[in-house]
Amino acid sequence: MTPKNLSELLDIDELKSLQRKFAAATGMGCVSEDRNGRIIKSNYIADYCLYTRLSEEGRRRCKECDRSDVERAVASQKMVISRCHTGLINFTAPIMADGKHVGAIMGGQAFDRQPDMEKIKKLAQELGIPEDRYIEAAKEIPIVPRKRIEGAAELLSVTANILSEKACEALHAEERLKKMERASNAKLEFISKLSHDIRTPIGIINNMTNFALEDINEPEKVKDELQKIRAANTYLLNLINDVLDLSKIENGNIELNPEPYTFKDFSQYLGTLIQSMCDKKGITFKIESVNTVDPIYVDKMRFNQIGMNLLSNAVKYTPAGGTVTYINDAERLPDSRVRLRVTVKDTGIGMSPKFLKKIFTPYSQELDNPLRDKTTVSTGLGMSIVAKLIELMNGTISIESEVGKGTSITWEAILPGEGDNPANTVEQTSNASEMKKTALTGRVLLVEDNEINTMIAERLLEDIGLEIDSVANGKDGVAKFNESEPGFYDVILMDIQMPVMDGVEAMKTIRKLDREDAVRIPIYALTADVYSEKNVKIDSLGFNGVLLKPMERNAIYSALSKHLKTK
Repeated sequence: MTPKNLSELLDIDELKSLQRKFAAATGMGCVSEDRNGRIIKSNYIADYCLYTRLSEEGRRRCKECDRSDVERAVASQKMVISRCHTGLINFTAPIMADGKHVGAIMGGQAFDRQPDMEKIKKLAQELGIPEDRYIEAAKEIPIVPRKRIEGAAELLSVTANILSEKACEALHAEERLKKMERASNAKLEFISKLSHDIRTPIGIINNMTNFALEDINEPEKVKDELQKIRAANTYLLNLINDVLDLSKIENGNIELNPEPYTFKDFSQYLGTLIQSMCDKKGITFKIESVNTVDPIYVDKMRFNQIGMNLLSNAVKYTPAGGTVTYINDAERLPDSRVRLRVTVKDTGIGMSPKFLKKIFTPYSQELDNPLRDKTTVSTGLGMSIVAKLIELMNGTISIESEVGKGTSITWEAILPGEGDNPANTVEQTSNASEMKKTALTGRVLLVEDNEINTMIAERLLEDIGLEIDSVANGKDGVAKFNESEPGFYDVILMDIQMPVMDGVEAMKTIRKLDREDAVRIPIYALTADVYSEKNVKIDSLGFNGVLLKPMERNAIYSALSKHLKTK
């Protein structure tokens, strides 16, 4: 940080006031200066001193005395009393801010004994000053006892301490302001990048929807376009989750939920999103597998986040004509766990050794890379998120890179085996056709205020064989349940945020009803809040669980199959 001057840290009017008070209390002069020796404010300078400084040689000697006094005061960080070359007594106190010299305050211009007029006459001759005027000016200087001088020096020392405290407060305030400005700028950059990343999948969804409508009579084309819409939608949801999880990642408060994931499914996910990015830039994209273990057990969303962050960075910083390669290498260990090694290579602009040392620091970017496209927008968050997620998987990450020659990033982790995962994992990943073969039976009371969300939920519930009654707010939900015969409804799905009566209040009201099924009926909260801490809180209120929006058929089936029979 650039050293600060006292005049940049203190209110000058306040400084003048303190100096006036000192001069009034002691009858002595007072001068303050910046760290570079520039005078800020002088309350009184005696004619004796003015005459001295009118001489070039006198001015040089005065500056030398002042500089020596300030240097001694700063070195000792305390008051220094001295006798200047004219015989006057002066005292100097340093003004410090966080241990750094920002200025000084000086007082004195007094004799502590009767001056020797012969010496003053000789000094006038040396400096080329009229003797009679110089002697008269010397006679006007007060003669102050040494103890009184020491008392004035102590008062000035207290004043210097007050100024030091104020300067320190101002310095910290400025540092806080700069920190806030940096954070604000980082957030603006983040929002800009986020806007770009959100618009990309939205663009895919918008265009593919239009194409599907145009190709309505060509089923194969429509099917392909719908698959691309699904992939872009998945990416968009993951991106939003990434933003919402950012604070949790930085605080080390995030959960991993492993489930089966095949290399084929992951390759298809990458193929749709990364291939289109590469095609747009004229880059070759390769997916290679040295050894494959299917399925591996990972948190799909986090695994996809790692892959997308690494690959999107590779594409972003690889010029047209380059190549981006994803290499998968998995090995089954004797204890059924899997050692996974993933490498993402590119022939892009590369990174300097200096930047590699801070690449995992949030918001870090190598803006001074000579090969970087100046129009490239980035949040600088991706690699810090990747590193934290890999750390959560007890994995490691390493990077080899050279400016102009590309980058190779490798991460490794030991993944859990099939037996290490929750029993409901297979239920959650069962495909739609399997669910239809084992459709559930029962009646669901759906409490949801959004019409489109209601339509989607009804379709998903019907697809797994259930009957549905829907109402639009918590109050109607309570009434509908209370009017039904005991056992008529098997499950209640309750939105949390609704008008009239919210989901939490409606659930609590139902639980208090005087009927035998009020306490035991399963009630699931519906929410778009992905923060698991809040979900745990919701669960503890009396809900049987939480279903996140947008609702997924697999998640609904997995939850409700715990309470309902199959047909």
